[in-house]
Amino acid sequence: MYSVFQRIAWEAALISPGYTNANFCNRNLVAAVGFALIMLTGCTPYASSPEAENGEAAEAEASAPKKLPRGTVLAADYPDAWPWPDFASGRLSCRNGSFGGVRRPLVLIELGNTKYGLNGAAIGVGEYPDARTLMGRDEFGAYAGDSSVFIDMGLELCK
Repeated sequence: MYSVFQRIAWEAALISPGYTNANFCNRNLVAAVGFALIMLTGCTPYASSPEAENGEAAEAEASAPKKLPRGTVLAADYPDAWPWPDFASGRLSCRNGSFGGVRRPLVLIELGNTKYGLNGAAIGVGEYPDARTLMGRDEFGAYAGDSSVFIDMGLELCK
């Protein structure tokens, strides 16, 4: 973006010269001063140069994070809640199943090419292996991390 001063200079330069004797000199003088100011400030009208735009776009693209597949969760994003210490990432999914006429969401997480159940329906009725077997434990033997965060996120995928 450029300053108000640069914009005024550019607009002054764009004033088309009048063809009457009364304002011909004044408008040409304003136009000449405007162009001189543009040359001194190095701005272009209301847009940056294509080279600058391409360079900025390339920088933004290089620094932008890569788009991860839907449901991907990274341990680094959940330092206190991540319960699977042997895995740096996982992929949540949810599918709806009907069991005994009742619709039940099966929340799954894929860790190391294997899908594990996160909620009771996925483990019990869906017969997926229990993700708790891979969870870390604290010094008292309780599960470390907070798998409920990931269950909630997985349930959102079923909607």
